[in-house]
Amino acid sequence: MIKKKKKTTTVKKVTKKVETKVIKVQDFNYWATRPLDDPEKDWTYGEKDWLQGYIFSVEHPHRQLILKALEDFEWSYLLEIGCNVGPNLALIRSRWENRALFGIDASPLAVNRSKEVLGANIEVHEGNYNQLPYPSCHFDVVLADATLLYVSPEEVDQVLSEVNRVVNKRVILVERYADSLKGEVVGHVWGRDYRTLFEKMGYKTLVDKQLTEADWPTSISWQKFGRLFMFQKV
Repeated sequence: MIKKKKKTTTVKKVTKKVETKVIKVQDFNYWATRPLDDPEKDWTYGEKDWLQGYIFSVEHPHRQLILKALEDFEWSYLLEIGCNVGPNLALIRSRWENRALFGIDASPLAVNRSKEVLGANIEVHEGNYNQLPYPSCHFDVVLADATLLYVSPEEVDQVLSEVNRVVNKRVILVERYADSLKGEVVGHVWGRDYRTLFEKMGYKTLVDKQLTEADWPTSISWQKFGRLFMFQKV
């Protein structure tokens, strides 16, 4: 009697490859080297280039929050880091004619265009925010509007240290919030717990406002993660 061989079934284990989408976070170098003909636009005004969009955005509702914050205290010298072509500075100049206004931006293209937008009485420099070319305690207020969200976790401490060095009164931020001190990616940018970061440096939080649809009607991300902060140096 011949015994039949037991038939064995070999099951081949198939491992499904899961592709992880890598999100490239925009950073300082992105802005410093961004070409004028970049097809990606930051605003939706039918602009011919991305710089033109910032010029058209001067009446964007969130900028009124900045003006309102500046009405809350006495100041004479203001620095905006990441000023781009200067829409905030232009609005501030229209409200306060005799204040000293300064700006710094990573993009040489934005700095050159800002001279056309702002004229000669607002000084704008090209440079990195981790080494600000200004004396200590020189400004009554430092403003950052959608700027620190491009600063990497490796550089954020140095940038905030420089902000702290050059300011003597208040810091106003319009930035993305996340429950993280070094930074957490929200979309293609960094969100952070700026309230805790500034309070650790000895500041008092005066304003911590969640942005609304009325403040930024064209962006769900800004409505979800955006906040206006105002800190007082103590």
